[in-house]
Amino acid sequence: MVPEEAVQVVSGKSNMSKRYTAEFKRDAIALVRSSPHRNVTEIARELGVGPEGLRGWVKQAKTDEDEAARADVFRFIEVEYNRTRLRKHPEFGYFTPLETRARLQHGFAPAA
Repeated sequence: MVPEEAVQVVSGKSNMSKRYTAEFKRDAIALVRSSPHRNVTEIARELGVGPEGLRGWVKQAKTDEDEAARADVFRFIEVEYNRTRLRKHPEFGYFTPLETRARLQHGFAPAA
């Protein structure tokens, strides 16, 4: 069952809804992932949450992890792979395109 401290009851216009803490959601997602022989409905019933809600948490966690992995790949490509395309700034030295863009966003002008 859900511990009381993991739930926040929020009153809305039409009904009362529950909000679960991030820690509870992380634990529930970990339980689903570590129990491949059990279905989500069974785990949700055990935890006292709705099966569709639990599926949504798992799906959102997967999406977040995919986005983080994609960001890591793009950072690698831009910073490491593009090191051959360094640009020299008269005051600051050599910068990657990513570093140059960051400098531009902070008001530093690149070398012409």
